[in-house]
Amino acid sequence: MRNQDNEIINQDLIQDMLKKGKVITLALTDGINPYIVTLSYGYELSRQAIYMHCSKNGLKIEYIRKNPLTCATIIEDHGYVQDDCTQKYRSLVIWGKVSIITDLTEKKHGFAVLFKHLEGENEKISQKMMTDESAYHDVGMLRLDIEQIDAKGNI
Repeated sequence: MRNQDNEIINQDLIQDMLKKGKVITLALTDGINPYIVTLSYGYELSRQAIYMHCSKNGLKIEYIRKNPLTCATIIEDHGYVQDDCTQKYRSLVIWGKVSIITDLTEKKHGFAVLFKHLEGENEKISQKMMTDESAYHDVGMLRLDIEQIDAKGNI
């Protein structure tokens, strides 16, 4: 990291940022063309994994099939400081591998992680969204296995 004054090394703070974030931006490539996509996510501490739901088909799925390696960001925007030309923020840069989840048991687990992360202990949302087994077949689930995280901030 170029500016080590902004580096965040406190692992509790990094975990807190992962737990509080709601959206992640994935950078993907098919080996030639770049592509970025922003998704809502759920974080699972014990597995060091991020689950994201998506369409079962589309550009991101094609890219992941060709190259599952990704770099992703989660950003806490604390606002621009007028007359100081400064942005207050904290950010995570995450490297890892994305898997397309097809196993029904893991897909259900991924949705449970996602709903708990986004909705808390809200059983109604699971019952509303995943009404029966077919609901799981109609959507895609991705898992990002975290290999490295760099964190920085200016607060």
